[in-house]
Amino acid sequence: MKCRLIKNEINEVLAKIQGIAGRKTNLFITSTVRLTGEQDGTLRIESTDLETDFTGIYPADIQETGTVCINAKKLYEIVKSFPSETILLSEIENRWIEIGENNLLFHIVGMNPEDFPEIGRDTDTSFIAVDSHHFKKMIEKNISIPALVEEKRIYTQGLYMESFTNEEGNSFIRGVSTDSKRMVKYDMPSAQEFPFKEGSPFLLIPKKGLAELLKFLDTNLPVNIGVLNNRFVVAKETEIFSITLLEGGFPGYQDIMQMDPENIIVFNRQELIMSLRRMSILSDDEFRSIIFSFDRDKLTLMTSNPDMGESHEELTISFEREGFEVAFNPKFFMDALALVEEEEVHVYIHNSQTPCIIKGKSDNHFTSVIMPIRI
Repeated sequence: MKCRLIKNEINEVLAKIQGIAGRKTNLFITSTVRLTGEQDGTLRIESTDLETDFTGIYPADIQETGTVCINAKKLYEIVKSFPSETILLSEIENRWIEIGENNLLFHIVGMNPEDFPEIGRDTDTSFIAVDSHHFKKMIEKNISIPALVEEKRIYTQGLYMESFTNEEGNSFIRGVSTDSKRMVKYDMPSAQEFPFKEGSPFLLIPKKGLAELLKFLDTNLPVNIGVLNNRFVVAKETEIFSITLLEGGFPGYQDIMQMDPENIIVFNRQELIMSLRRMSILSDDEFRSIIFSFDRDKLTLMTSNPDMGESHEELTISFEREGFEVAFNPKFFMDALALVEEEEVHVYIHNSQTPCIIKGKSDNHFTSVIMPIRI
C-alpha cells in the first residue's frame, strides 16, 4: 500500500478513535488502526475494541492499493505533529511502514492486517433517520449517569431504548438510564418507529460505546440508526459505528416518572444550584446529604458534619402543603439541575419516601429522578 494522506481529513478521525483503540482487550492488535487504500481512490479507516466498531471512508491519493495495521496512538501523534498538509505513507518489506519523505521520515513496525478482527461493514438492515440534535442530547443526558462496570446488574451499564406513541399519535424513541439511586429519561421525536428485532421491543446499549459515538455525531445532519444481528448501528454518509448490545432486562420505571401537579415546587435553576453548592462545602464522603425542610412558603437547606460543623440556608418558595423533611445527595441533585436547559425548574416532591422528579418548565423531552436518602 502507498498513499498520500490529507492531514486535515485524517487527523480529526484519528483523534476521535483513540478512545476505541486505547481500550485494553485480550488482542493486542486492537490497539492498531487498519488502513485500506481502495481502488476508488479512498482510504478506509477501521478501529475496534471488540465491542465497539468504527469504519470511515475518506479522500486520499491512493498510489498503490493495499492494507496495513499501525499503532493508532503513534500514527495520530505523527499526523498531528507533521509539518506539511500531505503525508506520504508507504508499506515496505516485512510489514514495516514508512511515513514521511525527504528530511522527515518515520519507520514504524506494522502488524498483520489479516489478524485484525473483522468488523461490521454490512449495512443490510432497516434504518430510520433521526434528528442528530435530539439523538445527541439523548445520549449525553443518559451517559451523565456513569456506567457501573463492576455492578452485577447489567442494566446499570447501558442505555435502555424503546419506542412509543403518545396520545396525539406522535412517535418517539425513549432513552432511559439508571444506577438505582437516580434515573434520567429523554424522549426523542421520530417520524418512524424504530426497527427492533422481532421479539425484542427494546435495546440495552453500552454507555461506553455511546460515549465514543458522541465524538462522531454532527448535529447539522440527520443520522440513520438501526439494528443488525446483535449490534446497534449508526450510519452517516461515510462513517459507520456499531456497538454490541447488552443482554438483560431493565427495571420498570414508568411509575417512578409519574408527576402529580399538586406536588410541584418551582425553583430558579441557578439559584438552587448555588445554594446546594454552598451547603456542600461541609460535606465529605461520609457525610454527604443535605436535608430539605419544607414549610409554608419556605425551604430550609441544612447540612451537618460532626468533623467540620453545620450550615443552613433559607429560600423563599411557593409551598402551601403540610411541611416535611427529606434528604438528598447534593451532587446528584446538582448534576440533575445541570442537565436542565431552562432557568425555571419544576421539582415534584410528595414526601420523604418518594422519588424527586426534576424537569424544565416547558421541556417535554427530558426528565430526571433522584431517590431520597433515609434520614
